[in-house]
Amino acid sequence: MFKKDDYIVVLIGNKISFLDNYLFKQRMDYDYLKAYLDTKSTVNGISNIECKRGLGRMWRYATQNEIDYYDLIGKPFDTTSDEFLNYKFKPDNLSCLIKILEGIKNE
Repeated sequence: MFKKDDYIVVLIGNKISFLDNYLFKQRMDYDYLKAYLDTKSTVNGISNIECKRGLGRMWRYATQNEIDYYDLIGKPFDTTSDEFLNYKFKPDNLSCLIKILEGIKNE
């Protein structure tokens, strides 16, 4: 179950409101991702996507750097975009990202 205000990166989206590699902020405790805003930055009222554990690698929790960037711009964004990747990484967040990438590589 997602908790209210969790930051979730959708790895495999639904091609409508939840696009691949976008970060969203959860608006309620719920088994499905119900974001405050969708990829069009509109209030998300009805769209949701099932992201339960055990359904493969459809989602992951955001890194602290991704969370900081979301809070800075105030809307969902593509975590693979040049705009985000050029955002200044804090050294402590960079080491966290390296650990995440090493974990994915070793799976």
